[in-house]
Amino acid sequence: MKYFKIHFSITPKWFLQTKVFGLLILFAFAASAQTQSDFYYSKILKGLNQFSADTLLNTASWGYSVISAKTGKTLLSRNEKNCLTPASTLKTLTTIAALSILGKDYTFKTRLQYAGRISKDSVLHGDVYIIGGGDPSFGSSRIPTSLNENQVLDSFQMALKKAGIKSIKGRIISDATHFEEEAIPPTWAWEDLGNYYGAGVSGLNFHENLYTAYFRPGDKLGEPTSIIKTEPEVIGLEIDNRVTTAAKGTGDNSGICGAPYCFERYAVGTVPMGDTAFKVFGSLPDPALLVAQLLSQRIPCTLPATTSYLVDIWPLSPKEIYVIESPKLSEIVLYTNVYSLNLNAETLLKEMGFKKLGEGTRANGLKAVNAFWRKKGLDMTGINILDGSGLSRGDAVSAKQFAQAMYITSKDSVFDAFYRSLPIGGYVGNFMHLKPAYANGKFIRAKTGYMNRVWSYTGYATNKKGELICFAFVINNYPGSFSYLRKRTDRLFESLLE
Repeated sequence: MKYFKIHFSITPKWFLQTKVFGLLILFAFAASAQTQSDFYYSKILKGLNQFSADTLLNTASWGYSVISAKTGKTLLSRNEKNCLTPASTLKTLTTIAALSILGKDYTFKTRLQYAGRISKDSVLHGDVYIIGGGDPSFGSSRIPTSLNENQVLDSFQMALKKAGIKSIKGRIISDATHFEEEAIPPTWAWEDLGNYYGAGVSGLNFHENLYTAYFRPGDKLGEPTSIIKTEPEVIGLEIDNRVTTAAKGTGDNSGICGAPYCFERYAVGTVPMGDTAFKVFGSLPDPALLVAQLLSQRIPCTLPATTSYLVDIWPLSPKEIYVIESPKLSEIVLYTNVYSLNLNAETLLKEMGFKKLGEGTRANGLKAVNAFWRKKGLDMTGINILDGSGLSRGDAVSAKQFAQAMYITSKDSVFDAFYRSLPIGGYVGNFMHLKPAYANGKFIRAKTGYMNRVWSYTGYATNKKGELICFAFVINNYPGSFSYLRKRTDRLFESLLE
């Protein structure tokens, strides 16, 4: 205090008045700026406080992070460093890395080749080879620019005919060695294997590595069901059907369990009355083998179809007669994120391992993804990535890390391709119910993730001022209902649009 007394005692009165007036002006501007900032973010803070007041959160673990895409500064956060099971939001880290490592225009190629002599009567004395390149869209009807199952087989049949081959004194062999033989991560739960979303990855994927089983329900509750057929027909598949009949309108509560390469499956749960052919999706035991089998039904062969894993001798220089090229990676990524396709994410993971380290293995893919994000400057503290899709419950990523990844990507050359792949709130995916918030240029594009007691979001919000906001929310072990949690998170996310 002595300093101030001495200072003021030797300072002229007019100087003090001028100085005080200037300080008041500065304080006024600062207060005005702070007031504007507080007003702008008050609803976000209010939404966060309302959400965190939920007593059901007492036994849950959760994190929330909001970052300005313009400045990179954290605007709001709560428990943002908690590394939690993210479910399918992990696909964002995989697809961003794939767009960068492989390139948005990258394509996969599947090749048709043969070795041997073609006689005058159009018989190939040798073998036909289908060489897989890991294409996740091969034989899929989901992407308009890819060939579906029948179009693939038609194209191969016509190519063989054009090459002068009408029958084969030999066999059709599928080569799936582009990727390792291990089809699924060892950390996936048994209950997921055999179901369509737990399909394993093959070096020769086909028809999204799934089939459709048609169940006929009983006439009464609890009665057993019967399986009418599968599409495509999977040769050698045996399903031990324990599925029973439930009340009309109860939906699909069934599951098909079974390991890769195992043709014995176990179906459990219930399907509802009222549908004479209820669809349940399962994963193909060996998609590469199925391609060869289906083609051999069109082209007579003297030997049964097989895969390269069962062949000891390989030709030195087979002749290539046809190539099927996939859609561009940017389009594959779009369908991966919008429809949350686990197979695609796991395929991209292995392809990154092939590109960076020379072998298409899950381990190499994980090395490539971790190295990519570390080089990009993402804080990797506590992060644990065990697969590409997020189906493993051992995966762990924090809300802060997701939001940081969104910010980093917003400055990257792949941003447009990635941003386009995110579901739009009010139009696509789990944000359909947010449609009223889309007015006046305000909208959310985000990837969602869900599994039992796990719910997550990460992506971008564009507010009414046109500012891009990066955000992430992850919650584990929430004891309340899904519908109740969604109502609360809706308010949280809608506040980002103000």
